[in-house]
Amino acid sequence: MLKNQLFHILSTLDRKEMTRFKEFSLSPYFNKHLGVSALVGYLSAIYPEFTEKNCAKEKLMTQIEHPSAKTKEQLAILFTYTNRLLDRYLSQESLKSEPPLQQIGLLRQLRQKEQYKTYEKKLQNFQRDLGKGPYRDGEYYYHQFLTAQEADLYYTQRTSHEQDNAIQQKENYLDVFYLSEKLKDACEIKVRQRIISADYVTDLLEVILKVIKEHPERYADKPPIVVYYSIYQMMANDEHSYYYEAFKAVEKHASFFSKAEMQSIYNFLQNYCVNQINKGAKEFPRASFELYQIQLERGLLIINDVLPEWYYKNIVTTALRINEVDWVYDFIETYRDRLNPEVKENAYSFNLASYYYATQVYDKALRLLLKVEYTDLRYSLSAKALLLRTYYDLEEHEPLISLCKSFRQFLQRHKEVSDFRRKGYGHFFDWTRKLSQLRFNVNYISKIKTQLEYEKLEKGMGETAPLFNRDWLVQRLKEIRF
Repeated sequence: MLKNQLFHILSTLDRKEMTRFKEFSLSPYFNKHLGVSALVGYLSAIYPEFTEKNCAKEKLMTQIEHPSAKTKEQLAILFTYTNRLLDRYLSQESLKSEPPLQQIGLLRQLRQKEQYKTYEKKLQNFQRDLGKGPYRDGEYYYHQFLTAQEADLYYTQRTSHEQDNAIQQKENYLDVFYLSEKLKDACEIKVRQRIISADYVTDLLEVILKVIKEHPERYADKPPIVVYYSIYQMMANDEHSYYYEAFKAVEKHASFFSKAEMQSIYNFLQNYCVNQINKGAKEFPRASFELYQIQLERGLLIINDVLPEWYYKNIVTTALRINEVDWVYDFIETYRDRLNPEVKENAYSFNLASYYYATQVYDKALRLLLKVEYTDLRYSLSAKALLLRTYYDLEEHEPLISLCKSFRQFLQRHKEVSDFRRKGYGHFFDWTRKLSQLRFNVNYISKIKTQLEYEKLEKGMGETAPLFNRDWLVQRLKEIRF
């Protein structure tokens, strides 16, 4: 019984939503089946304890006080009806969060009932309210299109021969919505192609890009087209100037987008910076850091009042890369209590260890890294890599060699590590071990042999890919004196 989708969906509701579903089931307008009401009432009473003890078929048949729940066959039918009601409830809740769609539905009903005087007044008020909204994103133009479409249907229904511009407005809004959505999707496709190497059919994209390029004045006051066109150009061209043009467009039009969409837009910019950093572009660590600062100031990185631990880690890593050590320490402490309580101490300890490592306070970094158990696989990999670098810089050769051996066993146990990470980290540990061995032996072998080993390491590091922390390895190799 617990495998029924009803339990899976109900377990995702919060207490308020569960109560509302109970009230929904008691409304004769939506549900006239008293057995369904009884089942929902029981499930609401035990929420969120949907356990085998509470929800076994035998238990339900004794707890649901209705004749339609006295046999297993009846109970199966009752669950089917309740699932349908839950679908309807979720649909209603979705519509409730979309006032424009409710208004358009109201206009449609008034038109069909030929309540023209009321219709015209409602339409005028709705168009005015739509124009007062703060956003000018794709959703705004979509709602404007639907409204103009409804107004044009009204014009057609009235069979009036008076001049009317509803159809022209419909065309204008549809163009902006369509172009902005196509551009947004084109940007997302660029991202996905880097991740999964998939092929997507975008036959009309070239036509769209050509139209916008040839008529920039036509779309200069349409924020979603300006922003997504500039982001697409950034992603499709190698010149760094396109990034700064996209950044300028985003900053100019930021107020016209919702928080959720701005989070997505900044992700496009941030991903571009990461790609450029991986290619060795020197100015993009600073650009990435500035993007994070902007997002922090505007609250774009806070999700449900929590700063995700990966933002926390990425911000620290980025800031340390450009030596913003004082800023990093303040950030680590300031945002510590904005982390999810379940991961707070691990995330705090790891990032504080990163700070201490960057400021060469290796003993504190080492203590933090050794005391924490990282249950998240990604944190474990990052922590072990940081511990390896710490051992190297402390010239703790034996612990370093031991860590390298245990890391190989770690990778063998965790088959879920992606091939890219497995190779990148594996190569890093291998080359660090060889580098430490060379430094350890430098006073015990001839200069000629040392030179040969040095050149072998230099050549090997340069040819190995993927190789994490390549810059760190190259720098440490240069520091070896013989």
